[in-house]
Amino acid sequence: ALALGGCRPAQAPPAGPAADRDAALPGTAVDTAAAGLPVDPAETAGLTFDATLHDVAYVVDGDTLHVRRDGRDDKVRLLGINAPETGDGRRDVQCFGREARSRMRALLDGRRVYLATDPAADTRDRYGRLLAYVWRDDGLFVNLAMLSDGFANEYTFDRPYHHRARFRAAAREARAAGRGLWAPETCDGDFDASP
Repeated sequence: ALALGGCRPAQAPPAGPAADRDAALPGTAVDTAAAGLPVDPAETAGLTFDATLHDVAYVVDGDTLHVRRDGRDDKVRLLGINAPETGDGRRDVQCFGREARSRMRALLDGRRVYLATDPAADTRDRYGRLLAYVWRDDGLFVNLAMLSDGFANEYTFDRPYHHRARFRAAAREARAAGRGLWAPETCDGDFDASP
C-alpha cells in the first residue's frame, strides 16, 4: 500500500525568516502570454501568479526547494505532489528518494523559477513552507514534470486544488507506463520498500 505523508494543516508561520515575509505571493492573476512570459496561460488561470523570476538556491528533495525571494531564502513545497523522502535526519530514506532529489536538481540547479499559489489550498504549511506551483524560466511546469516522469505521486492534503485532475492523470499515466518509482524494478509505487 502506498503511504503518503508530508503536508499538514496550515498554522501560523513560525517565528524567524519565514515570519518576516508576507504569507502570500505578491502576484495576481496574470495573462502570461500578454506579459511575454514563457508560461502557458492555461496553467496559471485562477492562480496567484508571481511574474518575478526567483533564483533557485538549492533543492532539498523531490518536492522541496529553496528560492531567493525578496533578498531572502524561502522554502517552497511543490503543491499537489509527494516525492519519496531522502533521509534528512527526521525521516528514513524512502525508495526512489535519492533519484527524485537528483531529478529535481537536474531540472532546477542553476535555474530561475516562477511561483504561483492556489486560492483553493493553504499558502503555507505548518513548517512555514510556501505551497506553490513552480515553473522554470523556460516555462517547464516542474510539479507536472515530476509526476509525468514518475518521480512523485499526486498528493491531496485536505481539499481539491486547481490542478488536481491533471496531476492525477499524469500520475496514472506514469504508473501505467511503469516510469520512475512505478517501475517494478524500483519501488512499484511503494515508497516504504527498501531503497
